[in-house]
Amino acid sequence: MQAWLGRWNGPEGTYLQLDAAGGGRYEVRIKDLDAERRFPATVKDGAVQFERDGKQESIKATDGDATGMKWLAGKRTCLTVHPGEGYCRD
Repeated sequence: MQAWLGRWNGPEGTYLQLDAAGGGRYEVRIKDLDAERRFPATVKDGAVQFERDGKQESIKATDGDATGMKWLAGKRTCLTVHPGEGYCRD
């Protein structure tokens, strides 16, 4: 997960920031078009898992095509929460 730390950019100024919080825990910060929100997270089965709005979410390593977002198509180093929500490094 060390390689996943830091900021990952999405379209229109959105981003995902993954920070180590110590003790095997992480903090996920997601900036959407409205605001930045923070979520405590853990690693399980090769994914970073967190709860958002009562739903379990998992962040997985993908490429831009797997994000399902035309703005990220063709990029090679990305994280995807679910199809339609992804972030990449340029």
